[in-house]
Amino acid sequence: MTMKTKIVYCIVSNDKDIYLEQAWASIYTLRKHNPDAEVILLVDKDTELTLIGKRSGIKELVAEVKAVETPVGYNAMQRSRYLKTNFRQFIAGDLLFIDADTVIGGSLAGIDNIDYEIACVPDEHRSFSQLITHDYVCHRICTAFGKMDFDDDYYFNSGVIYVKDTPRMHAFFADWYEAWKYSAFERNTPIDQPALFVANKKNGYLIKELPGFYNCLIACSLKYLYGGLILHFFSAPVNMTSSEISVFYDHSFFMK
Repeated sequence: MTMKTKIVYCIVSNDKDIYLEQAWASIYTLRKHNPDAEVILLVDKDTELTLIGKRSGIKELVAEVKAVETPVGYNAMQRSRYLKTNFRQFIAGDLLFIDADTVIGGSLAGIDNIDYEIACVPDEHRSFSQLITHDYVCHRICTAFGKMDFDDDYYFNSGVIYVKDTPRMHAFFADWYEAWKYSAFERNTPIDQPALFVANKKNGYLIKELPGFYNCLIACSLKYLYGGLILHFFSAPVNMTSSEISVFYDHSFFMK
């Protein structure tokens, strides 16, 4: 049975970085386990121009490369976050967003059975109060948005996001983008996860918990490594050399 949920990757890349190569590896592994999935590669106009020669090969793995205009003056990182916080607005249908720094380990067809409007995996596979990085996370959120109450159950990881196509979700993503834009340009905190936290709080905690095997954060926990459907390699800093964990932590792998 063909998956109804569309898979979305958002990429801003040129021939000097490895973001396209990371996405290529992820989509290749996705295709091995989900040959009929509809995969959409969302890029900015500058990235679209680089998809020539060897780099054009990624087009063979996706149903569509969708290039969108991004705000004038945004640098590459800012364009990347623009795509990520707005992908709901650009693509119709129920979506599963997957970060490029992942490897797919099995069939994702079960995602069609998720009833929630939006769902993510808790960061570190822990509750908010039990985060190893709890103090750091609170500091980053306060730096970006000022002091607030931290009574939330979870701080959700934005590396994998399931979202339905509903008016409420379009409004939620508009809030996420506005929160990110404020934190990036007014508070010099351009990462997107604190903004997702704030948007979720503003909207009455709409994000529900996605099963951990859909975003196995292997730098934080081995709990979902066996049987993990989406393995998220670059989700947290580690205190050992990359090659000691996996080839996917090693930039030279993607450079090849």
